[in-house]
Amino acid sequence: MKTLLIDNWVKNKNKTEEYEVTSSDSVPEVLRMLDGKKRTQLSIQDDEEEIAVIVGGGGEKELFIINYVVGEAEESYVVTNPKLDNSKEEVSLVTGGQGGVFPIKYAASFDTAVKVLKYFIDESNMCPDVIWEEE
Repeated sequence: MKTLLIDNWVKNKNKTEEYEVTSSDSVPEVLRMLDGKKRTQLSIQDDEEEIAVIVGGGGEKELFIINYVVGEAEESYVVTNPKLDNSKEEVSLVTGGQGGVFPIKYAASFDTAVKVLKYFIDESNMCPDVIWEEE
C-alpha cells in the first residue's frame, strides 16, 4: 500500500493530511496543491518496501526538490540536472514549511515531478528517466 502525506500549515502548526494512493492518475492535481505557502511538501510512501519519494516546493515557480529515500534515510537521492553543475544560480523554495535556498541544478520542473511520482506509484522504484545524485 502507498500513502500520500501532504503538509497543511495553519499559522505555525502543521496538520499533515494522509490519503491512501490507489492510482497515479491524480498526480498532476495533487502536485498543484503545493502552493509554497500553506502546502509545501508531499511524500508518497510505500509502506511495505520502506521507500518514499518526497517533493517540496511548488507555488508560482512550479519548481520542486525531489528526493527518493530508503528506510530511515539510510539511502537518499535527489533529482539533479548535471548540465547545471557549474551554475552558481540558486532558487528560493519553501519545503516542509521552511524556506531554503537551493542550487538550481536540484530544481526540477512540474513535468519532471509528475513523471517521478507516477513512476514511483506504478513501479515502487526510482524513475530511470531522470538523473539521481546520492546525498
